[in-house]
Amino acid sequence: MDSPKVKRIAKIPEWLKELKLQKAGIGIYCRVSTSEQRQLRSLSNQITSLIKTVQGWDCLPYLKDVYVDIYTGTSENKRPEFNRMLDDVKAGRIKIVVVKSIQRFGRNTVTVMSAINDIRHAGGYVYFEVENLDTKTAANDHIIAVMGGVAQEESYFKSKNIKSWFIPLPYHWIYINRQYILFSINCPIFHCI
Repeated sequence: MDSPKVKRIAKIPEWLKELKLQKAGIGIYCRVSTSEQRQLRSLSNQITSLIKTVQGWDCLPYLKDVYVDIYTGTSENKRPEFNRMLDDVKAGRIKIVVVKSIQRFGRNTVTVMSAINDIRHAGGYVYFEVENLDTKTAANDHIIAVMGGVAQEESYFKSKNIKSWFIPLPYHWIYINRQYILFSINCPIFHCI
């Protein structure tokens, strides 16, 4: 007996309902670090997934642009589409930026938080699909900063080609937004499980 197909329905955030009434523009931001074949497949998957999310919100007519960078996420200077997206938010062309995850938005905590503040001051919001977080209010900023720090540390370790690392005791597990995070008070290393 075949099992029935399960259709994933994206839950519409409360703040989106208000913006739908205003017919606010939506932009999708996607990023990969290199142009390797594996990374390009990941980019294609990001775009497809985020378009389906916007479609699940019944907001496809408001999708104004898809911004795609194939650069490292540690510096905004090397990401022309990221900067164009910020300019479009500031110009009022788009009000909502949909991103797959915080690490796709950026791997530098200062850059991530600065961009979020710029978008918020322009009257826009960022929605991170994987973490199911939005920047409508500053209440999520702490979680986003921590997750941005995780992405930054991950990038650092990848750049140093560190394959494994020691987790000193005592360490703690915290559960944030359906994700477990391992951290140590004695060591600034975070790890998502």
